[in-house]
Amino acid sequence: MENKVLQQQPVILSANVIKMIRELPEDERQTIARTFTNVVVLSQKLSEQSLTPLQSVIWAMISSSLQCDNRRFMSRLGQCCC
Repeated sequence: MENKVLQQQPVILSANVIKMIRELPEDERQTIARTFTNVVVLSQKLSEQSLTPLQSVIWAMISSSLQCDNRRFMSRLGQCCC
């Protein structure tokens, strides 16, 4: 998995991603929110984070959704601006 989810692009938080995070149990929600901040906002490597195996799977799902949502947004942005 890439250490950086996004590089020099807008960050699109879809309702689906927000819902996934909000529905997590408190411990996982706090850890995933911290991981999001550190990886996406602060560009830290994921290896610097201490995630349990379950949290790693959750982060992989959220990271994948972020990447898809951002690609979809950039594609739509390109279509409307041409």
